[in-house]
Amino acid sequence: MKSTYSTLEKKRKWYLKTRKCAKIKKICLHCDKEFLVYPYRKDTAKYCSISCSSSSKTGKNAKNWRGGKVLKTCEWCGKEFTTHKCNIKIGWGKYCSKKCDNLSRSEKNRGKSNFNWRGGTTPMLKLARMSKRIKEWRNFVFKRDDYTCQICEKRGGILNANHIKKFADYPELRTNINNGITLCKKCHFGMVNKHEEEWESYFNFNLSTRGGAK
Repeated sequence: MKSTYSTLEKKRKWYLKTRKCAKIKKICLHCDKEFLVYPYRKDTAKYCSISCSSSSKTGKNAKNWRGGKVLKTCEWCGKEFTTHKCNIKIGWGKYCSKKCDNLSRSEKNRGKSNFNWRGGTTPMLKLARMSKRIKEWRNFVFKRDDYTCQICEKRGGILNANHIKKFADYPELRTNINNGITLCKKCHFGMVNKHEEEWESYFNFNLSTRGGAK
């Protein structure tokens, strides 16, 4: 009696031989290369390989192809760049980078163009306190005093560069390094604020002992 294994092996070889002989020729729709397929795939087999199948569905051959990228000029820096047509359709694709986009938005929202514009009512003193020279003066005072409050001697934390002679009353001394002293928030608002004249002599003495004030 023949073994079951040998019988199955013969059937397998016969089946493979029969299928191999039954293959028919087809032409790849992508590369025009000739390839063989079994008869049951004669209507469905279109490509000779997975690579050709994938390539035929990308780019211009893709189902959702919308024309690809187009050349545009950045509205901020004037640099040429490429973007998709769909971006232009929804209002995007105006700038070559996020940086140019942010700079443009910043410029458009400045001054009268800003939705919070109220006719330029910001007080002059506030504008002066926000100036670049005052920021540099403040940093210089902090550095000179080693970021230490000159009353409680606490280093670091929330610090204020206080004007010894009032900012509003002495505009000519606003950026004078000898008219500034470092104070912590607690000492500034709890002790010195609204009592500047009483502390003036102490601050001047403090600076003079360190060779600061003249």
